[in-house]
Amino acid sequence: MKRSHCLAAILLAGLPCVAAADTFPPGHLDPVFGADGRRTVPVVLDVTAPNAIATVADPLGRLYSVGTFLSPQAYSIAITRLTQDGDVDTGFGTNGVVTRTVGTAPAIAHDAVFDPQGRLIVVGETSVNGVNNFFACRFNADGTADNTFGVANTPGCVRTFVGQGATAEAVVVQACAPAQQCVDDQRLVLAGAASLNGKSLGLLVALESDGTVIDSNFGVGGINFIPSNVISQPTRFFDVATNAAGELVAVGYVELANADRDFLAFRLDPDGVAESSFSGDGVRTASFDLDNVQKVDEAHAVHLFDDGSMLLAGQAQTGLLTHRAAILKLDAAGIGDGLFAGGGDGVPDGVGQVSYDVCGDTCEMQVRDLAVLPNGRILLAGSIAEGVAGDTNLDLARKSDMFALRLKPDGSPDASFRSDGSDVPGLATVPFDLVDGQSQDVASSLVLQADRVVLGGFAAAPDANDDGFEDYRFAFARLGNGGLIFADGFEE
Repeated sequence: MKRSHCLAAILLAGLPCVAAADTFPPGHLDPVFGADGRRTVPVVLDVTAPNAIATVADPLGRLYSVGTFLSPQAYSIAITRLTQDGDVDTGFGTNGVVTRTVGTAPAIAHDAVFDPQGRLIVVGETSVNGVNNFFACRFNADGTADNTFGVANTPGCVRTFVGQGATAEAVVVQACAPAQQCVDDQRLVLAGAASLNGKSLGLLVALESDGTVIDSNFGVGGINFIPSNVISQPTRFFDVATNAAGELVAVGYVELANADRDFLAFRLDPDGVAESSFSGDGVRTASFDLDNVQKVDEAHAVHLFDDGSMLLAGQAQTGLLTHRAAILKLDAAGIGDGLFAGGGDGVPDGVGQVSYDVCGDTCEMQVRDLAVLPNGRILLAGSIAEGVAGDTNLDLARKSDMFALRLKPDGSPDASFRSDGSDVPGLATVPFDLVDGQSQDVASSLVLQADRVVLGGFAAAPDANDDGFEDYRFAFARLGNGGLIFADGFEE
């Protein structure tokens, strides 16, 4: 008897239901989404930052992508909305797009999340009189500014933590216990970095959920960072996650001598205080060091389990211009999980550390997001370029495609998932190739939709402004993600 994908998704996983379609293999493009499984939205975007695009789904399963509109006047927040099945929602904003600044100041968006009330929170950086600020804005589901959020001179938005180079890279909505005295029993926690005495400092800032003030019940005066007596070198956070208990972890990198960078995790209790049970001081670093000279390893995504264990994902450098996808699993005490050992194309690089050699020495992979499925499987997403000797950075960028890599719970590649024509277990690639048969195509986010997964990011497109540079637009792809629900690996 055939089991309904939608019914299974709703009852077992709490995921949005998507329209049924003919069966197609996991990792293949979904033919009912957009045009042959892909969709682009022609908004001219700035994509220079690592966290350039964020894609999320609202409670109705509609897809929102948030980025930065690159206009001659100023940078501004750009939001587009698609239906569940990849059509541009022309009833949203103007032709499916909303743009706005923070007050009168330009804004560069980096991350977005929906709060439990169905409102869209967007965070990033803005500049006033040449000095950067974190910002947070809140939008109603129809794209209009929520003017109950923020302060009077920037209705719908708030600027906070003023500092040289201040950038909010990520945001989570943290559930608060009654004793924590949060507005609406929740607060916003922003993670990023600012420059202190000429050195990058990873930090977290908590806002009351209405955006009016910093939440002084968090950390010290609403802020926390790694003390200099624990780590004195430059740090930066790219992602932050919370769990059902309200615990937090922020991840990114610490920069050592000779531009060597290592994975970095900073674990906090629900009150924003460093968790001493995690590696002794709340801080854990990890090096992959896959090349003897180039040693830039960065964590860009994290998942925090309810038992306090966590997965960090990013990339580890293998050569001057090349990297591999890399992942680290830690228990609640910060100890590497010895059962997480990879296999297949997964190469164990230490206890709980695995990197993935999927296309050889000239392969360039960048990881931007991580998701854990209800059955324990793991998805990574980002960009991949199969280079050749002599390629420049620009060559590799123009060869890059979106990718999704699905892993089993032990970190080994899931051979049941791959794109049409892929000979790499667990790997699905999605080219858009809008510029002379190739283009820079990057997945920044993963959105789970029952037995499908949406990759959200950007794709390069032909120069529409006659400025001599390629344009970048919002890009989406939806893949089959069969095996999501049932532990036996069967969809039906």
